[in-house]
Amino acid sequence: MAGPLIQPLTKRDALNQLLEDGITMVYLDARAPGVDVPRALRGNPNLRLNVSRRFPRPLEVEEDGMTAVLSFGGVPYRCIIPWRAVFGMLSQATHKELLWPEDIPPELLDGADELAEPAGPPRDKAPLHPVPDPAPLPAGEGEPAPSPPRRGHLRLVK
Repeated sequence: MAGPLIQPLTKRDALNQLLEDGITMVYLDARAPGVDVPRALRGNPNLRLNVSRRFPRPLEVEEDGMTAVLSFGGVPYRCIIPWRAVFGMLSQATHKELLWPEDIPPELLDGADELAEPAGPPRDKAPLHPVPDPAPLPAGEGEPAPSPPRRGHLRLVK
């Protein structure tokens, strides 16, 4: 008698599981039909977005995709991401990475050897592994403004 069939996780179930641990980076092809992201990002075949249930703006994980209000340079934008556009996810907390190879854009597969390498200096193709985005610059300035000194949150109790 054959053993039970193991059903692979759907992208929806996978995201819900990863979100339990915190921030999750979603890899997607922003050119796919139905994707709605800020105009400057729409041609990116390897767009990476961070999502979390702890973010102050809504995140909806539904049967056909997800909707999240994310901040881009401090400006909120309601992103619509159908599952067919998603090809990978990475838990920022556990570093568990899930890939759906059949959904990876072909131009990223042309450099398949690069997918296994850690992110390094910029190349012609963006690496699949996450690279943190630089902090947004204040409008009209070339360098970020210095942060005000932080006051400690701990107190000495005698």
